[in-house]
Amino acid sequence: MNLRGIGGHCTSIVGLAEFTPITLVTGEERNIHLFVARGAVHTVLGRPFLADNNIRLGFSQQKGEIFSYIEPDGRRLFLPICSPQKVGWREEPPAGMETCEVSKLEDWKEILI
Repeated sequence: MNLRGIGGHCTSIVGLAEFTPITLVTGEERNIHLFVARGAVHTVLGRPFLADNNIRLGFSQQKGEIFSYIEPDGRRLFLPICSPQKVGWREEPPAGMETCEVSKLEDWKEILI
């Protein structure tokens, strides 16, 4: 099976990993399904995944592109994925909480523009 990217490139899918356990930054564990491919593949998080997990993508003038989700205690965790100071997407995980912002759910609109 081939998976065609939004740029028109094709990647051969060599397998499917179902119900793969992962641990989120918050310590919460979830099961996910993954396509298995050889080589580097750019991942696109589709709308069903974002909606099912109450994840938002937004933009902040200071932080750039932001990926955010609600933690089990009701706080929203904000992770920068594309900085306005550095061209290109972040490919490394955040070094620590100093690169992220955590706020109460009702405060998240103040961070995202």
